[in-house]
This record gives sequence, C-alpha cells and structure tokens, in this order.
Amino acid sequence: MPTLYMAGSTTLKIYQYDMPGLAKIAESIAYGDSIYGMISLGSYVYAGGYTTEKVWKVDPTDMSVVEESLGYGGAIKAVTADASYIYAAGRVTKKVYQYDPSDLAKLAESIAYGNDVNALAAYGGYVYAGGVATQKVWKIDTSDMSKVGESLDYSGRIMALAADASYVYGCGWTTQKVYQYDPSDMSKVAESLGYGGDMWVLALDASYVYAGGAGNKKVYQYDPSDMSKVAESITYGGQVNEILSLDGFIYASGTITQTIWKIDPSDMSKVDESTSYGGDVWAMTWNEYPLAGGGIEDKSANMAAKMIAGGLL
Repeated sequence: MPTLYMAGSTTLKIYQYDMPGLAKIAESIAYGDSIYGMISLGSYVYAGGYTTEKVWKVDPTDMSVVEESLGYGGAIKAVTADASYIYAAGRVTKKVYQYDPSDLAKLAESIAYGNDVNALAAYGGYVYAGGVATQKVWKIDTSDMSKVGESLDYSGRIMALAADASYVYGCGWTTQKVYQYDPSDMSKVAESLGYGGDMWVLALDASYVYAGGAGNKKVYQYDPSDMSKVAESITYGGQVNEILSLDGFIYASGTITQTIWKIDPSDMSKVDESTSYGGDVWAMTWNEYPLAGGGIEDKSANMAAKMIAGGLL
C-alpha cells in the first residue's frame, strides 16, 4: 500500500499518511523552517527548505533523519530525483546540486542559473531547471551537470516543471499558462489557455496534465495532445501548491485549507480529505514501501522511478 508524505510551513515537519484513508500515522522532527522540496527514492524520503538549507534523508519506518547534506548556501526551493541521484536547487547559490542518495555527499553542480531556481524535474538522463529572472527552462546533462539546452523566455517566473517520455512542461507567474516543450531542442510545442492566476504546480498521469495555483485556486486537467482544458475541480479554498498522481487519483494541497484533497480524475470531484497539516503545504511525495511489522518491503516502484526516471523503466 502506498504511503503519502506532506510538508510545509508552521509545523515544519514531514507528515506521513496511510493510504487509502489519508490518516496521519507518523511525523518527523521539525526541519527548522518551511520545507519546499521533497521526493522519495528507494526506501527513503528526501526533503529540503529554508534556514536549515540542507537535504534531509528520512527513514519512513520511524520518520527519523538518518543523513543530511552539507549546507546548500541558500534556501532550497526544489528537490527531485532520478534512479541514481538526488538533485536540489534554490536561492543564493542558484545552482543545481547533484547528491549521492546513500550519504548525501555532493557529487557535482551545474553552473549558476542566474537567479533563484524554483523548479526541477528529471527524466531520461537530464534534469530540467527553471526559475526567476532567467525565466527559461534549462536542460542539464546529469552525467556532468553541463547545460545542453534551454527554452525561450517564459516571460514570467517559472514555478513548476514536469516531464515524461514525450514532453517537458512548465508553468508560472505572469504568463499563467502551461507551456509544452520538445525535450530534443526545448522548443515550445503548445500552450494552454490562461489559468486565471499565478501558477504554482504541475503533475502528470498517464492521460492528462494537471496544474494549480492562485487566482481561481482550482486543479485544472489538460489534454496533452493539444493542451486544451478538459475539466477542473471545485476551488480548494487556498492557493494550490502541490499536486501528485497516485493509484488512479489526484492529490492536491496548499494554503489556507492546509489539507490533502483526494480528487477523482474522471470528473475532478473531491472524494476524500485529510486532517489539517497545521500550516501551508508546500511539498508532497509518496512511495510504495508499506509499513509492515516495523519493516519496509522494497517494491522498486516509487514516485522517482515511475514519474521521473524516464528511459529506465
């Protein structure tokens, strides 16, 4: 049974939820400030954020911190993974760092993006980065962390990225649309209509692209064949900061409401909801390492492997 994780501000902890009932079953110690990036890889959850400015490796069997990286040198705003490495990026340093997941030693780094890096996505031997001022999606070769491509200017802050076998997707502020890119040359292939507010998050499943943010505070469902809007959820009540796809459902969270909503993608109706996190939610992830008798069964299928490590499945 998959396990879901949520983190953010105020509480400053990683909460662990059982599935499918969205019951909270455990929590980590406080990170020290807001957690803005989180991913699962193998048997562990990795998280980073403000003030502490390190990547934490958390054991889901007891939610203890078992390793931490050296300081990033600024607030960490994004964390992602492929089948082999953890990646983090953010403010001040403005680079993408590559870490060994076993001990969180830094292995390599990209050149500086030019300003804050807000978003990361990894797929098929590349990591994609986007953010402030530069406002382009960079394509970085994970073998040496060199930049090998970039998109045209999004004309606004890039706040979220997602990637699959066919395309890279980006969205953000000002433009307030989802752009679809060809990863071979980072050219824009298509774009959605305007969301109606600044966009903060993207997610993919096998059939659709999902986005959320401020303004209307809904989860939009898009057809990737032409980026037309297919459906939308009711308003979340606050800004939608996080969306993920899991076992045939969409999970969304964010500000003000501060809970996880379980959404049926067939009609975008809300079918369940967790208790409040106690602060704004800025990060979610999941894995398939169920707690059973105090142990973890490695099913070799988690968010990083299914959604990010393209070409390796």
